[in-house]
Amino acid sequence: VAAGRDELWYRTRRFVDRHRASLAVGVLLLAAVAVTAMLVTLWTRAAHSSGPAVAGIASAQAPRPSIAVAAFTNLSGRPADQWLSTALAEMLTTELAGGGQVRVVPADLVTRAARDVGADTTGPPPGDAVERLRRSLAIDYLVLGSFAASADGAARTLRIDVRVLRRSEEPVSVSGVGDEARLFSMIADAGGALRSRLGLHENTPDATKRAGAAFPASVEAMRLYSEGLARLRLLDAVQAQVLLARAEAREPGNPMIQ
Repeated sequence: VAAGRDELWYRTRRFVDRHRASLAVGVLLLAAVAVTAMLVTLWTRAAHSSGPAVAGIASAQAPRPSIAVAAFTNLSGRPADQWLSTALAEMLTTELAGGGQVRVVPADLVTRAARDVGADTTGPPPGDAVERLRRSLAIDYLVLGSFAASADGAARTLRIDVRVLRRSEEPVSVSGVGDEARLFSMIADAGGALRSRLGLHENTPDATKRAGAAFPASVEAMRLYSEGLARLRLLDAVQAQVLLARAEAREPGNPMIQ
């Protein structure tokens, strides 16, 4: 019996050693699916429970508005700039979540919903798809953004335009121009302007600093990280693992990448 156990252990260890890379990809893919499913469940419960709130609580405090940030539209039209679509949406989601004044829909859930309703186009999403996305997520505010980057160079300029669609009020729009190397600073400025226009309190400097520290500092690491996230949300765990590993090699101490 002992010999049989030893042989089974030996064969199992040999199998794991031979297929280590494939097993790692499988685990990453399963984790992505599990996290997305969990986010869908949690957000659906929160969306339904926030409607008919308990009368005593509703009278004492109004429920927080819900907000979702869709992927930014790449007006430059260059595939090499597409990573900015994911990066800008991720950063703005994090910035708006600071302070807890709004309920922010997780980016994974927004991406999945946009794909389901046909709003994940390379150009500006059609109006009917945008409305379906807003209804699908059951949100108060839907944030749509676009960007245009200057031609390749050592220091590129980026213009961003952000528009917030509201249920019963006119849309709110802000824009900004800055250096690509100061990506989060641009988003923080846009987020601050949106907060003011939406009647929300300004984020504290410490909260803004913590939000910015959550992302890679260099443009190249942020590009690799964003491309890895995009591939992971398309359930391409193999390519996602390669890109995220390269991003981690650029900034090994960044906990967000790990």
